[in-house]
Amino acid sequence: MKKNPLAGCKEIRVHRRPPTFLQKRDIPRFLASIKDIDLRRLVTAYISTGRRRSELLSLKWKDVNIGDRRYTVKTKGGIWQTYYINKLFLNVLKSVRIGSGSGHKDKRVFKSWHPDTVSHKTKKALVDFGFPGHHLHSLRHTFASLKAAEGRSLKEIQDLLGHQEIKATLLYSHLTDDHLSEISEIEIGPVELNKR
Repeated sequence: MKKNPLAGCKEIRVHRRPPTFLQKRDIPRFLASIKDIDLRRLVTAYISTGRRRSELLSLKWKDVNIGDRRYTVKTKGGIWQTYYINKLFLNVLKSVRIGSGSGHKDKRVFKSWHPDTVSHKTKKALVDFGFPGHHLHSLRHTFASLKAAEGRSLKEIQDLLGHQEIKATLLYSHLTDDHLSEISEIEIGPVELNKR
């Protein structure tokens, strides 16, 4: 044989590990443990929005409408999707603007971050806090888990996460129904975003 006919095939996954996420009671202490204020702001943004790494890192000021409390990101499927800015994310956006100035509308909101650096530093912060099995994507799972714990429906969580198919949302399957702008709020207590 010149070529392996199975080259490029993936092994069938026998069991899927459940998603890792932070408990609500741990979030304020975890955020307070992050000394780098820019990282704390970014981690808070991930927890408060449930966005994927690339979605927040590519967010530009021109895609943020603080007056209408809306922001638009390009999702994993390449679709532009608009989401509600909840109170916690609004506070992050305001502190980022104050901390670094929003400048030109074409600039990224979280302009100084490289994807690998975000993943590495978030993982280190989680390990330092005592969660070695967690990673950046655990913050997305944290958002979804908080919504499921509130009793939100699978459809609501699917819409908030930007999942194209409901099967991706089935990890969070215990839920009900309400308005998306109301359900996107995250109540985790005070978070200091302006002091270094």
